[in-house]
Amino acid sequence: MAWSWAPASVIAAKGKITWPDVLGILTWGAAIIVLLVVAALVFNWLRRRIDNRDIGSTESNAWTLADLRQLQADGLLSDEEYAKLKKAVIESLGGKVADPASRPVLGPADAGDSGAKDTDTPATPGDPPAPPAT
Repeated sequence: MAWSWAPASVIAAKGKITWPDVLGILTWGAAIIVLLVVAALVFNWLRRRIDNRDIGSTESNAWTLADLRQLQADGLLSDEEYAKLKKAVIESLGGKVADPASRPVLGPADAGDSGAKDTDTPATPGDPPAPPAT
């Protein structure tokens, strides 16, 4: 007996169910289930691959500032290279990097000063810090 693509039509034509007909139905049913499982696995694999691409910048292969500091401490990076790479890392994380030359240089007298400064007289390195404003 030849296998049919439509087991239900074979059953309807004969009026009775035979074991080869049951085996044909089970075979095609199993084949459909296997195809659905394979399709689900492929879909899941693709979904995970696309999701991982979206968060690639936070994976462990990204450089951190601690890594750069360690390379500089080991002598593998110069101060200029460290500054460039530090700026690139911070910008890649969405931060803005201020130009170090535009930052005010604090002297020893300014380091402990937490109050308002007297802008009328310039501070000299030997002056004690101004008392806090009340």
